[in-house]
Amino acid sequence: MILKIIFTGIMVFVSQNVIFAQNFGGHPPSVRWLQIDTENVRVIFPEGQSTEAKRITRLINYIKKEHLETVGSKTKKIDLVLQTNQVISNGFVALNPYRSEFFATPFQNNHALGSINFLDGLAIHEYQHALQYSNANRGITKLFHFISGQPGWTVAMNLSIPNWYFEGDAVVSETVLSSAGRGRTPEFFKEQRSLLLKDIDYSYMKARNGSYKDLVPSHYPLGYAIMNYGRNHFGTTVWKNVLADAGAYRYGFYPFSSAMNKHTGMRAPEMYRKSYHELKTRWTTEIDGLDLTSHTILTPKNSKIVTHNQYAHFLDDESLVYVSSSYQRTASIYQLKNGKNKRLTTVGSSTDTFLSENNGKLAWTEFEKDPRWSNRNYSRLVTFDLNTLQKKVVVHRSKLFSPHFSNDGTKIVAIESDEMLNHRIIILNSESGEILSKLPNPENDFVSYPQWSKDGTSIIFLAKRDSELALFKMNLSTNERIQLIDWTHHAIGNFSMGEDAVFFSASYTGIDNIFWVSLKGDRKIFQLTSSKIGAYQPEISPNGKNLVMSEFTEKGYTLSSLQLSSAIDTLISIQEPVNMEQFNLTLSENEGNILDHIPMEEFEVKGYKGILNGTKFHTWGIQSGTSITGLSLGFSNILNDLSGNIFGGINHNEGTFSLSGTLAYSKYFAVLSLGTTITERSFIFYDPLISQTSFLLNEFTQRSFTAGFAIPLTWQNGNYTTGLTIESDFVQYYTNAANLENPLSWEPEVRIFNLHRRANQNIQSRFGQYLFAKYATSLNKVEGERINILGGLYFPGLFVNHGVLIEGEYQKELLTNEYQFADFFNYARGYNYFSNEEISRFSFNYRLPLFYPDWGFFNFAYFKRIRANIFYDVAESNISFATNSITQESYGAELTFDNIMLNVLPMSFTIRQSFLPDAFSGNPSSNFEFFVQVSF
Repeated sequence: MILKIIFTGIMVFVSQNVIFAQNFGGHPPSVRWLQIDTENVRVIFPEGQSTEAKRITRLINYIKKEHLETVGSKTKKIDLVLQTNQVISNGFVALNPYRSEFFATPFQNNHALGSINFLDGLAIHEYQHALQYSNANRGITKLFHFISGQPGWTVAMNLSIPNWYFEGDAVVSETVLSSAGRGRTPEFFKEQRSLLLKDIDYSYMKARNGSYKDLVPSHYPLGYAIMNYGRNHFGTTVWKNVLADAGAYRYGFYPFSSAMNKHTGMRAPEMYRKSYHELKTRWTTEIDGLDLTSHTILTPKNSKIVTHNQYAHFLDDESLVYVSSSYQRTASIYQLKNGKNKRLTTVGSSTDTFLSENNGKLAWTEFEKDPRWSNRNYSRLVTFDLNTLQKKVVVHRSKLFSPHFSNDGTKIVAIESDEMLNHRIIILNSESGEILSKLPNPENDFVSYPQWSKDGTSIIFLAKRDSELALFKMNLSTNERIQLIDWTHHAIGNFSMGEDAVFFSASYTGIDNIFWVSLKGDRKIFQLTSSKIGAYQPEISPNGKNLVMSEFTEKGYTLSSLQLSSAIDTLISIQEPVNMEQFNLTLSENEGNILDHIPMEEFEVKGYKGILNGTKFHTWGIQSGTSITGLSLGFSNILNDLSGNIFGGINHNEGTFSLSGTLAYSKYFAVLSLGTTITERSFIFYDPLISQTSFLLNEFTQRSFTAGFAIPLTWQNGNYTTGLTIESDFVQYYTNAANLENPLSWEPEVRIFNLHRRANQNIQSRFGQYLFAKYATSLNKVEGERINILGGLYFPGLFVNHGVLIEGEYQKELLTNEYQFADFFNYARGYNYFSNEEISRFSFNYRLPLFYPDWGFFNFAYFKRIRANIFYDVAESNISFATNSITQESYGAELTFDNIMLNVLPMSFTIRQSFLPDAFSGNPSSNFEFFVQVSF
């Protein structure tokens, strides 16, 4: 027990400074926040969202009252922020401080989460996380919560409990408490299915920790498979006991696996193997009973690199355009003609992959940030003309999705989901982006994937209402709606238009396949494909004879085609997923669809305002960096526009102690900050009036008071993220140093970066730049001045995952100055700090991956990647009264092992060998160093 406490404590403190950061000051001040405050949850939401906030509150209150049996009875009231200024579809529960946030705009792709109402699904899923956290907070986890605050709670909990439990259990909850949920969507299992039906059976450690080279299902489906197996074989409440014992670290060195062994007789690796064996047996039996359709592979799967080829469209010449991305390259649009691929243009960062085509005109949307407010973001509508090869951004700063050109190319139909959570179909001018009309949506159904009919008289779209989906056709002249298929809980995805039919992907058969339905409204659904894994994004050839689709494989999405003459083309009868046995769910008497039975409680809606509202202390413990280590105490409020920190630590460069306090407020455009510091200072200076032959050491106690502001700005431009931060601080110093008056300093700083986004295997940005400049000067008669500039350039290397980083740094500060500012210069590798007045450094780095071992031992360490960096540094410094400059030159290599410790903690171990050909006195001719980096 003592060893477990000591080990957990070490990991808590090592990880203290890398725990789940959140966007500071991310909400624009124009948002008027309201709240509903109950015993179990406080929902904080923008004005106009009372209906959604009440629904979330009712659902959470009902779960708290009726559905704790699978997770435990411990609960802790949670603050929940409903964000509607996002185009991101997500939600989370986090600590530091303890809270939840919902990003309320749903996915256009209903295969991703199924038919469940997006906010209902978030409420069930995320509140299950809140219950998990509360019920894990016991024993040793609770001890470290007490010792180190919520970071201690976070790290101790995550060291004992695998992430697959958290997400798998939450997906189980959204499934057993609704008629849909991801546990009933074939798309959720596509990766596992593709691997197991190919007899690819990864080790538990690889399944747990992932891979840079192979497609490995995430912890969501991994966890669901294990959790569901446990429920089916050991009862629906078995995981409650495992969670409690694991949080307390009751058994063994691997708390969760040991608790599993106690309650089920199986450790985690064994239950993983058994759950996957059960899945494989069930899916193999299912496939053996199917008459699979024969498909022709158009884009052969890459045997080495995971590649996704999606959203294919036929052109008039029967060639194809499609979106392709891989573990090595970010997304681009390609044309496949006569068996040869040609890249046409790049596709920028997006929240949901999509591409449409009509008569040679392509359209899609890309992610766009508000430069100042990180919790307000947009989409921008992008078009590409295949005839002129011209790309154009038609609309900026919108909330548009799934655009599609009209037949004549003059208009675009798209979905608009605004910050009031109104969903509508709009028609725009394709050149100016001007909104021409908005189609009625009286029930405010969530609508997706609008397309023009072939004759241009109607819009066909997918609608979601009350956790069910249906296809509709709307006549543009009369606004009359014709329902094309019955409402269903099955997942329905992207579709394409024929002359008199709609071709779409859906989960009707328990495997995602391609179906069609007539535009006449008879609601008869015909199955075209019988796929082994799943078929998506259908497209009919111009001659009407072939179907192209994106099929999933163990190496990603590949394009394949089917001759319609050999399709199944069979009328099907629909069985709802809640009744389909292949989903293999065991429900307790208390489980089942709760969404239609939530009591209609009424709540008082109040305003939510005030600087200190929701402010809580949440962090205390060790904080470390490259030049300073110490203890900190932190607090912030729920909207995260107020934060503070008290810190005491040691500056390694000067070997001195300091105590500081900071406070920052970021509700408005500029982030305002106040701070105070008491520190021991020690620096070397030169004064010819005292001594002309030697340096002098100045040691004293310094107090400082700081007031300043910062303006942090970030832009998203396609594949590039650009940032500009301007800071300015005024600092009044008070010292007890002899012959040193108290300086008042001005310390401005500028940080600029422009970085291309990276693919999964890319070690660094292939193109990018950054520049940091900091200046400090005394504003009174005390002499003190320093300038520091650091810049870097990223370039591609010889191969796709190789990269070059060229870096330069400059610093100047006279030793004759009465006051010396703290030194944070990055000296040439292999050398230590030494006295100087002016120093410049040039560095060259060549970075490359060496191996992807995907190997570990004893569930203790798992090695994902080994990479190298070959470097050359040269620094030249001088002192104004010295006769010669000093050169620091070094070259060598760094070998970095990117691994996962205890299946949870990403840690990189770096060994560095530096050779110092021109080492000056006091330095060795070579230097060996070892570094550890922890990150989440």
